[in-house]
Amino acid sequence: MRMKILKVEGDVLIDFEPKQLVPTSYDEQGNPTEFQELYVFNPTKLKDYVKDTILWLTKEKIQKELSKRGFYGIGDLLAYKDRNDAEAVELYEWYIAFDTAVWDWIENTLPQLNNEELMQIDLKALIEELGNNV
Repeated sequence: MRMKILKVEGDVLIDFEPKQLVPTSYDEQGNPTEFQELYVFNPTKLKDYVKDTILWLTKEKIQKELSKRGFYGIGDLLAYKDRNDAEAVELYEWYIAFDTAVWDWIENTLPQLNNEELMQIDLKALIEELGNNV
């Protein structure tokens, strides 16, 4: 089972196997003879990693939407929203709905999932879905 993307502390792991075989015994020539399957990250922190990844991907999606519509950042969007610019108002409403959907998933769905279920989720696709469904 491959994971598409996961932010683990300062590293971003892309299209990787969560577990890998690590040699534990070697023959006289130094060739591995026995292996142990180990996680490439601390599995007890998987929910933290998933949350960090979701927040990172959310930030990227928001910035992409802002740039696509000609806004430099949230401050720029707010300035135009306050002037009742129709596109800024629409994008701001999308932003609030998207942010609410993301935090709803983090606070209500994430705690209910076990590690095996989490490793099957394409987090990038999840963020795209949340962004498109608001």
